[in-house]
Amino acid sequence: MTATRRICLAHPVLLALVGCSSVVVGRQQPHPNVGEAATLPIASLTIADDIQQNIELTDTTVIIRVEDWRFTIQAGFDNAFGLSEREDAYNLHLGDAAIRFESQWASTRNPHKWNVRLSYNAFLSDAEGHTVARAIGVVESAPTFDDFSQATTDAVERMWESVGEEFVRAIQQQQQAGD
Repeated sequence: MTATRRICLAHPVLLALVGCSSVVVGRQQPHPNVGEAATLPIASLTIADDIQQNIELTDTTVIIRVEDWRFTIQAGFDNAFGLSEREDAYNLHLGDAAIRFESQWASTRNPHKWNVRLSYNAFLSDAEGHTVARAIGVVESAPTFDDFSQATTDAVERMWESVGEEFVRAIQQQQQAGD
């Protein structure tokens, strides 16, 4: 670990002195396009307690504070899936949503691009609590030079789109196997 990185990690007050900066990503309103998955009858979303509301991530040059992370995840769900009151509706459980900002060398003119990697683990259960489908994966946002909020929104949208595709595929396979 370099001396600069240790100072950034240990003494955020010295950020300006060593060239580090701080960025805050607040509440976001992702609008995923989940396509066919929007018609799934989902009664609820349960977000695991391990998924924190506020997260602080540190890179060698920046400290990123993600505030209201659970709200952003919930907002993406709410904007993608409609809640159903059907008796046979599914329950969606999000067990993990780990966010990481990654810096990429872009060019000498614009040395750093950033993207967000979001690893997730979700499952869908029926009204009796039996697991119907699982979605485990990693998505990445489109690269950005400085819009951390947009990158976060993009990653959450891609997560819900991917989760929706996996669930629809699994349900269709189960229905075909039952025919």
